[in-house]
Amino acid sequence: MKVTHNDISDDDLEQLFNLIYSQTKRIGDLLKRFNPIVSSRGKESSFVIYDRIKLIFEDLHARLESACIRYTIDGNKYIRIYGDAIHFDQVFYNLVVNSIYAINHAHKQSGTIKVDINYNDNNDVIISFCDDGSGIPEGVADKIFEPFFSTREPTSDEGGKGLGLFIVWNILKMFNGHIFLDKQYIKGTKFNIFIPKQEEQNE
Repeated sequence: MKVTHNDISDDDLEQLFNLIYSQTKRIGDLLKRFNPIVSSRGKESSFVIYDRIKLIFEDLHARLESACIRYTIDGNKYIRIYGDAIHFDQVFYNLVVNSIYAINHAHKQSGTIKVDINYNDNNDVIISFCDDGSGIPEGVADKIFEPFFSTREPTSDEGGKGLGLFIVWNILKMFNGHIFLDKQYIKGTKFNIFIPKQEEQNE
């Protein structure tokens, strides 16, 4: 209406369009982050945990290499679980990206990410994931799985919208699993993931 009545300048119009674009992009980014926990289940199958985690590290190889971050995946290389492999991938994509940020934030010249995969005595799956980054402040440890909570700067290139660990927590619920922060770990950040023993599935 303002354009029709010549009540808006070209500069003001450009500024308005830029504002609309930036807000639309922000909404789009938020929807993408929520997608793994609100979309319908994809194809479910039996898959090897080690192989899926290794694939994530390979996909993020360039970022890990540029930050001089080494990684190891130890333990049982043959453990299988049943579910949506793409959703499972998102868990470790988010964790690795968080670790890259934490190691960079610690201003370290190099860093390490370690993953260990095993069964416990009840044949439940136990996965530990740790890095030697800046760690999580004690005062916020109980809030890290809440939506929109973040310890990052909002203007950080790495995000800062506070949905990464919330998505991880919700995806693991799809596997009847849980993720816990190891508050005793002082060399960075350590998460322990628990996925209960599954019944045999017919694919």
